[in-house]
Formats: sequence, C-alpha cells, structure tokens
Amino acid sequence: MSDDAKKTIDEFTRAVNMTPTELSRWLESEASQSVGQKEDGEESIGHASGRRIIDLLQNKQDDYTDDDLRHMS
Repeated sequence: MSDDAKKTIDEFTRAVNMTPTELSRWLESEASQSVGQKEDGEESIGHASGRRIIDLLQNKQDDYTDDDLRHMS
C-alpha cells in the first residue's frame, strides 16, 4: 500500500466519528431522510455517500480500491 493511500485512510478514519451501526441508524432516521440535495425524489447525495462510508468502514484496508480511496478523499 502506498504512503498516499495510508495517509488517505488515516485521515478518513479520523474524520468519520460514527461506527457503521451508528451511521446506519442515522441514515434511517427521519431527520436524515428529510435533508440533502435530491433529484426527482431520489436519495440525497450525502445519504448515498453515508451508505458508501458504511461499506468502507466494514471493509478491510487491504481490500480498498482506487475508487474507494477517491471517495475517502
């Protein structure tokens, strides 16, 4: 793993202040569902990002793809 990838992962793990379970509960809440930029009634951009963050938190660091690292950035 490159030094840049390690730095991105370290910054991501410091920035995310919820566990996957906590984030999942928040995303299911009425407060979460009622905010964010949506197009044609679809899921908000931030909401979709939150679901992606849950997946990232549950993956092993060695399994992260370049796309995962871009999302973390």
